Amino acid sequence: MMNKEQFLENLTKLREERALEKKKESSAVLIQALVRGFLSRRALEKSYLCDFDNVLTETFLDNWKEDKILSCDVFKVAIPFLMNFRIHQEKYKVRFERLCRYINISTECDIPKYNYINITLRKESSLTWIRHIKNILKICLQILDSLKPDRHSDSIALALYLHTLINLTSPKNWGILRAKGLDNMKNSFQKICCNFQGELIQKGFFDVMTNIIIKGTHREDLCLKPVTLCAIMTLCTRPIIDGNFSKNIMSLFLSTVISVPALIYNLKSHAPNCIQTLQSLNILEKILHISHDYSWFKEFSSSVAGTKTLALLANLVHLFCLEPTSSYPEMITVITILLQQIPDALSAKGVFSQYHFLLGWYTPNSNDFTQTKNIPLIKKQLELLWSTNCLKILLSDILKEINHNFERIEFVSPSSISGTNLFRRALDRSTKSHVTKSGKCWKKLDSPEVIQIAEVCNMYFMLQQHCLN
Repeated sequence: MMNKEQFLENLTKLREERALEKKKESSAVLIQALVRGFLSRRALEKSYLCDFDNVLTETFLDNWKEDKILSCDVFKVAIPFLMNFRIHQEKYKVRFERLCRYINISTECDIPKYNYINITLRKESSLTWIRHIKNILKICLQILDSLKPDRHSDSIALALYLHTLINLTSPKNWGILRAKGLDNMKNSFQKICCNFQGELIQKGFFDVMTNIIIKGTHREDLCLKPVTLCAIMTLCTRPIIDGNFSKNIMSLFLSTVISVPALIYNLKSHAPNCIQTLQSLNILEKILHISHDYSWFKEFSSSVAGTKTLALLANLVHLFCLEPTSSYPEMITVITILLQQIPDALSAKGVFSQYHFLLGWYTPNSNDFTQTKNIPLIKKQLELLWSTNCLKILLSDILKEINHNFERIEFVSPSSISGTNLFRRALDRSTKSHVTKSGKCWKKLDSPEVIQIAEVCNMYFMLQQHCLN
């Protein structure tokens, strides 16, 4: 006969067996659900890709003139395709390139039903289309950030995605504006493009463009083609122009793009059209007046590495030397401020210190590798201040003006006068107005001309002391 303890043990075993069976059953159900879900997603993904391939075939560009694709058909398959987009899978990247090529060619078409922009004219799909384009722009930025311009395949992809960004951030080349009855939509399309530009800036647009320029210009042989450089600078200046040179956008542009080492040097050498564009925008004047008291330059140089401040300084100097009369004497003040801040931004000499050819000993951070690759070009930019044109503007003209009214002073031998009294008389004489018998006046120490020359000399002294010693 079973005793009480055996009975309780059997009950416990039965209870545990039932619990284990329940766990097995629930685990089996969960595994089946996961497998079914995975298979369903794979089937759905496959159907999305098949639908996409059926509409946008691999050879659609070859037959574009004879057999154009309706924009609404592409829109229907592009929405689900991008919802499941995986940026690290090659099959998605290949199809995304195909979509970008379609967008680039369709936006130039003047027949509305074949133009991808036409979808935004429909009330029921306009907001969806705008979100869809923002998604495309975001993916373009993500892919651009991962490209290496020195690879041939990546350089082709780089040109494609930059072309897409250019097409979608300005209605200038949209063929739909040539269609009958739609020529008055330019202002509306421009507002949509400004919205796209704002979205790009929020997603780190300027940082991505900066990384591309640095990757393509930090070597001795330029990896970026002149056309690519022009495309990047066109994209970077669009938000500035459309934003009416607002301080926030100008600050981003200045702290990222203009701070790329030897940027202006490379533009002048390989893409002079970009320099002409910057000059037509009076970009240097806008930069110098970003804050009325030059506080922006103090804040910037105190918050970044000294190498980045040096790169910004060199680019501003190069811009100034291209047209020195337009930004003088404000430029002298800005150069002096940046030069004053550079020594404070350099860490003290330590275990990990390196010797910088222009700055001396400093402790680099992770971002300083590319900042130090273009040192010879940065030095060439700074040496432009010693060019004949700059010296003429900074010193020669004003010295000639002063010399025109200069009266030669003959001092009496100070043998009978004490040194203290002589120094005091000379100081009094230099700080007070004095007119000679011939009617010519001496320049006071606090006169604007003397102060101006002193500031220029101080700038040259600081350049020699901190950057070119």
